[in-house]
Amino acid sequence: PTAGVDLEELERRLVIQALDRVRGNRTQAAKLLGLNRDQMRYRVEKFNLRRP
Repeated sequence: PTAGVDLEELERRLVIQALDRVRGNRTQAAKLLGLNRDQMRYRVEKFNLRRP
């Protein structure tokens, strides 16, 4: 099979990058990604991301 883009992994990386950029502020990270806070919270839980 040909190698494709793993959309789940791409989404996970984007969420992590946004959180890193704003030092873990979920509201600001959500804004960067065009999400609301609930959507961001869902993704943080989905990818099992914990605050440092």
